[in-house]
Amino acid sequence: MRPTDLHQSRGEHHEDDAGIDRHARPRHRNSLGLALIPVLLLQGGVWLSALLFPWLAAINAVALVVTLFALLPNAVFSSTPKFAGSE
Repeated sequence: MRPTDLHQSRGEHHEDDAGIDRHARPRHRNSLGLALIPVLLLQGGVWLSALLFPWLAAINAVALVVTLFALLPNAVFSSTPKFAGSE
């Protein structure tokens, strides 16, 4: 058994005669994936906001109408707070 075979069996890297590690993984693939994650998150956020905005606008309109019908009479009529028990 050659010493280089012993190093390979222990999981160590082996360099050939030119000094190139044949078992090293290319680093550009990892950096490409890391750069792609924020781009996909931004695109997903834009897609989600475009999908949810009409629903949220409708819910906002309903909440505004309900609030106006509940609070406007309190401001206009003096008997409403007594009837509601808030005075």
